[in-house]
Amino acid sequence: MRTFNPEIYLTNGTRQVLGLTGQSTQPQSIVQAAQEGYFAATGRWPYVYGMPNQPDKGPEPEPEPEPEPDPTEIKFVSITVDGVLTNYGEPIYCKVNDALAVEAAITGDASPSYKWEARGNYPMVVSEQAAITTLTFPQQGSATVTLTVTDRTATDSPITYGMNFYIASQAEWDALHPAAAKPGIDLSGADDLMRLTIPQLKGFAATNGIDVAGLPRNKQLLAEYIAANMNLKDNA
Repeated sequence: MRTFNPEIYLTNGTRQVLGLTGQSTQPQSIVQAAQEGYFAATGRWPYVYGMPNQPDKGPEPEPEPEPEPDPTEIKFVSITVDGVLTNYGEPIYCKVNDALAVEAAITGDASPSYKWEARGNYPMVVSEQAAITTLTFPQQGSATVTLTVTDRTATDSPITYGMNFYIASQAEWDALHPAAAKPGIDLSGADDLMRLTIPQLKGFAATNGIDVAGLPRNKQLLAEYIAANMNLKDNA
Protein backbone atom coordinates (compact mmCIF):
# COMPACT_ATOMS: atom_id res chain seq x y z
CA MET A 1 0.00 0.00 0.00
CA ARG A 2 1.49 3.31 -1.06
CA THR A 3 1.07 6.07 1.48
CA PHE A 4 1.12 8.83 -1.16
CA ASN A 5 -1.81 7.30 -3.03
CA PRO A 6 -4.14 5.73 -0.52
CA GLU A 7 -6.41 4.07 -3.08
CA ILE A 8 -7.01 0.34 -3.17
CA TYR A 9 -8.85 -1.42 -5.95
CA LEU A 10 -10.04 -4.99 -5.53
CA THR A 11 -10.51 -7.42 -8.36
CA ASN A 12 -13.76 -9.23 -8.62
CA GLY A 13 -12.00 -12.41 -7.57
CA THR A 14 -10.66 -10.75 -4.41
CA ARG A 15 -14.08 -9.33 -3.59
CA GLN A 16 -15.62 -12.76 -4.13
CA VAL A 17 -13.05 -14.41 -1.88
CA LEU A 18 -13.69 -11.78 0.78
CA GLY A 19 -17.44 -12.21 0.38
CA LEU A 20 -17.99 -8.58 -0.61
CA THR A 21 -21.15 -8.12 -2.66
CA GLY A 22 -21.43 -4.39 -2.37
CA GLN A 23 -20.51 -1.88 0.28
CA SER A 24 -19.45 -3.57 3.48
CA THR A 25 -19.70 -1.82 6.83
CA GLN A 26 -18.86 -4.87 8.89
CA PRO A 27 -15.96 -4.06 11.25
CA GLN A 28 -14.72 -7.68 10.96
CA SER A 29 -14.16 -7.28 7.21
CA ILE A 30 -10.46 -7.64 6.26
CA VAL A 31 -10.62 -4.67 3.92
CA GLN A 32 -12.38 -2.38 6.32
CA ALA A 33 -9.96 -3.39 9.06
CA ALA A 34 -7.10 -2.43 6.72
CA GLN A 35 -8.77 0.90 5.99
CA GLU A 36 -9.17 1.67 9.66
CA GLY A 37 -5.59 0.67 10.40
CA TYR A 38 -4.33 2.96 7.65
CA PHE A 39 -6.48 5.80 8.93
CA ALA A 40 -5.22 5.31 12.47
CA ALA A 41 -1.60 5.39 11.23
CA THR A 42 -1.80 8.29 8.78
CA GLY A 43 -4.92 10.25 9.61
CA ARG A 44 -6.13 9.77 6.02
CA TRP A 45 -8.90 7.44 4.94
CA PRO A 46 -7.94 5.24 1.95
CA TYR A 47 -10.36 4.98 -0.92
CA VAL A 48 -11.38 1.42 -1.74
CA TYR A 49 -13.83 0.83 -4.52
CA GLY A 50 -17.08 -0.57 -3.15
CA MET A 51 -16.08 0.13 0.46
CA PRO A 52 -17.06 3.00 2.76
CA ASN A 53 -15.07 6.15 2.01
CA GLN A 54 -15.13 7.56 5.51
CA PRO A 55 -14.14 6.22 8.93
CA ASP A 56 -16.66 4.16 10.82
CA LYS A 57 -17.78 6.14 13.85
CA GLY A 58 -18.78 2.95 15.56
CA PRO A 59 -21.95 2.33 17.53
CA GLU A 60 -23.20 4.89 20.00
CA PRO A 61 -22.16 3.95 23.52
CA GLU A 62 -24.88 2.44 25.64
CA PRO A 63 -26.18 4.85 28.29
CA GLU A 64 -25.14 4.14 31.81
CA PRO A 65 -27.95 2.26 33.59
CA GLU A 66 -29.62 4.13 36.40
CA PRO A 67 -28.57 2.79 39.76
CA GLU A 68 -31.16 0.74 41.57
CA PRO A 69 -32.67 2.70 44.48
CA ASP A 70 -31.90 1.50 47.97
CA PRO A 71 -34.66 -0.74 49.35
CA THR A 72 -37.08 0.85 51.80
CA GLU A 73 -39.94 -0.30 54.06
CA ILE A 74 -43.48 0.88 54.72
CA LYS A 75 -43.82 -1.06 57.98
CA PHE A 76 -46.88 -0.11 60.11
CA VAL A 77 -49.81 1.93 58.74
CA SER A 78 -52.02 4.00 61.04
CA ILE A 79 -55.06 6.15 60.22
CA THR A 80 -56.81 8.92 62.13
CA VAL A 81 -60.37 10.02 61.36
CA ASP A 82 -61.21 13.53 62.52
CA GLY A 83 -58.15 13.36 64.77
CA VAL A 84 -59.10 10.04 66.41
CA LEU A 85 -56.79 7.07 65.89
CA THR A 86 -58.64 4.10 64.38
CA ASN A 87 -58.21 0.44 65.23
CA TYR A 88 -58.06 -2.00 62.34
CA GLY A 89 -61.54 -3.39 61.65
CA GLU A 90 -63.27 -1.24 64.28
CA PRO A 91 -66.50 0.34 62.97
CA ILE A 92 -66.54 4.08 62.40
CA TYR A 93 -69.84 5.97 62.59
CA CYS A 94 -70.74 9.16 60.75
CA LYS A 95 -73.69 10.97 59.19
CA VAL A 96 -74.67 11.17 55.55
CA ASN A 97 -72.62 13.84 53.76
CA ASP A 98 -70.17 14.23 56.64
CA ALA A 99 -66.77 15.26 55.28
CA LEU A 100 -64.31 13.30 57.42
CA ALA A 101 -60.71 14.43 57.67
CA VAL A 102 -58.50 11.34 57.43
CA GLU A 103 -54.76 11.07 57.71
CA ALA A 104 -52.53 8.06 57.09
CA ALA A 105 -49.03 7.65 58.47
CA ILE A 106 -46.34 4.98 58.20
CA THR A 107 -43.47 4.07 60.50
CA GLY A 108 -41.04 3.08 57.71
CA ASP A 109 -38.70 5.11 55.52
CA ALA A 110 -40.62 4.67 52.23
CA SER A 111 -42.16 7.53 50.27
CA PRO A 112 -45.35 5.80 49.16
CA SER A 113 -48.44 6.72 47.22
CA TYR A 114 -51.86 6.39 48.84
CA LYS A 115 -55.09 5.22 47.22
CA TRP A 116 -58.47 5.33 49.00
CA GLU A 117 -61.25 3.17 47.56
CA ALA A 118 -64.74 2.10 48.63
CA ARG A 119 -65.61 -1.48 47.79
CA GLY A 120 -68.56 -2.40 45.69
CA ASN A 121 -70.48 0.45 44.15
CA TYR A 122 -70.53 2.80 47.14
CA PRO A 123 -70.15 6.37 45.79
CA MET A 124 -67.56 7.65 48.27
CA VAL A 125 -66.01 11.00 47.39
CA VAL A 126 -62.22 11.38 47.91
CA SER A 127 -60.91 14.94 47.81
CA GLU A 128 -57.36 13.83 46.95
CA GLN A 129 -55.48 10.55 46.66
CA ALA A 130 -52.90 11.44 49.29
CA ALA A 131 -51.92 10.64 52.87
CA ILE A 132 -54.07 13.54 54.11
CA THR A 133 -57.47 13.82 52.48
CA THR A 134 -61.22 14.12 53.06
CA LEU A 135 -63.74 11.33 52.64
CA THR A 136 -67.41 12.10 52.12
CA PHE A 137 -70.17 9.48 52.33
CA PRO A 138 -73.27 10.66 50.42
CA GLN A 139 -75.35 7.53 50.90
CA GLN A 140 -76.86 5.99 54.04
CA GLY A 141 -75.75 2.47 54.89
CA SER A 142 -72.36 0.86 55.26
CA ALA A 143 -69.12 1.22 53.32
CA THR A 144 -65.89 -0.71 53.46
CA VAL A 145 -62.97 1.56 52.65
CA THR A 146 -59.54 0.26 51.69
CA LEU A 147 -56.34 2.27 51.77
CA THR A 148 -53.56 0.84 49.61
CA VAL A 149 -50.05 2.09 50.37
CA THR A 150 -47.56 1.46 47.56
CA ASP A 151 -43.87 2.16 46.98
CA ARG A 152 -41.89 0.32 44.27
CA THR A 153 -38.72 0.51 46.40
CA ALA A 154 -40.37 -0.93 49.51
CA THR A 155 -39.74 -4.57 50.25
CA ASP A 156 -43.16 -4.90 51.91
CA SER A 157 -45.22 -3.03 49.27
CA PRO A 158 -48.15 -2.93 48.85
CA ILE A 159 -49.85 -2.76 52.27
CA THR A 160 -53.62 -2.42 52.61
CA TYR A 161 -55.66 -1.09 55.54
CA GLY A 162 -59.41 -1.67 55.78
CA MET A 163 -62.05 0.39 57.56
CA ASN A 164 -65.78 -0.18 58.03
CA PHE A 165 -67.94 2.94 58.00
CA TYR A 166 -71.57 3.04 59.09
CA ILE A 167 -73.36 6.05 57.66
CA ALA A 168 -76.49 7.17 59.48
CA SER A 169 -79.22 9.60 58.49
CA GLN A 170 -79.57 12.69 60.65
CA ALA A 171 -82.55 11.11 62.43
CA GLU A 172 -80.63 7.90 63.14
CA TRP A 173 -77.62 9.89 64.34
CA ASP A 174 -79.77 11.89 66.75
CA ALA A 175 -81.33 8.67 68.07
CA LEU A 176 -77.89 7.23 68.74
CA HIS A 177 -76.66 10.51 70.14
CA PRO A 178 -79.64 12.06 71.94
CA ALA A 179 -77.79 14.36 74.31
CA ALA A 180 -75.67 15.93 71.61
CA ALA A 181 -78.73 16.36 69.37
CA LYS A 182 -80.39 18.75 71.81
CA PRO A 183 -79.29 22.39 71.59
CA GLY A 184 -77.92 23.87 74.78
CA ILE A 185 -76.80 20.55 76.28
CA ASP A 186 -73.50 20.90 78.12
CA LEU A 187 -70.87 18.55 76.70
CA SER A 188 -67.99 19.82 78.83
CA GLY A 189 -65.92 16.96 80.11
CA ALA A 190 -66.16 14.96 76.90
CA ASP A 191 -62.55 15.80 76.00
CA ASP A 192 -61.36 14.44 79.34
CA LEU A 193 -63.40 11.26 78.83
CA MET A 194 -61.79 10.78 75.40
CA ARG A 195 -58.58 9.89 77.24
CA LEU A 196 -60.22 6.68 78.44
CA THR A 197 -60.46 3.48 76.45
CA ILE A 198 -63.87 2.19 75.35
CA PRO A 199 -63.99 -0.46 78.13
CA GLN A 200 -63.06 2.24 80.67
CA LEU A 201 -65.81 4.51 79.32
CA LYS A 202 -68.37 1.74 79.67
CA GLY A 203 -67.20 1.04 83.19
CA PHE A 204 -67.39 4.73 84.07
CA ALA A 205 -70.90 4.93 82.65
CA ALA A 206 -72.05 1.86 84.61
CA THR A 207 -70.61 3.31 87.84
CA ASN A 208 -72.60 6.49 87.30
CA GLY A 209 -75.83 4.74 86.33
CA ILE A 210 -75.70 5.69 82.64
CA ASP A 211 -76.94 3.01 80.25
CA VAL A 212 -74.78 2.83 77.12
CA ALA A 213 -75.77 -0.68 76.06
CA GLY A 214 -77.60 0.54 72.96
CA LEU A 215 -74.84 2.82 71.75
CA PRO A 216 -72.33 1.81 69.08
CA ARG A 217 -68.72 1.04 69.94
CA ASN A 218 -67.45 4.51 69.15
CA LYS A 219 -65.30 6.40 71.63
CA GLN A 220 -66.41 9.89 70.64
CA LEU A 221 -70.11 9.03 70.77
CA LEU A 222 -69.71 7.32 74.14
CA ALA A 223 -67.69 10.20 75.62
CA GLU A 224 -70.16 12.86 74.51
CA TYR A 225 -73.17 10.79 75.58
CA ILE A 226 -71.72 10.14 79.05
CA ALA A 227 -70.61 13.78 79.50
CA ALA A 228 -74.03 15.10 78.48
CA ASN A 229 -75.85 12.77 80.87
CA MET A 230 -73.43 13.55 83.72
CA ASN A 231 -74.04 17.29 83.22
CA LEU A 232 -77.81 16.76 83.00
CA LYS A 233 -77.68 14.94 86.38
CA ASP A 234 -75.62 17.70 87.92
CA ASN A 235 -78.07 20.35 86.76
CA ALA A 236 -81.16 18.44 87.82
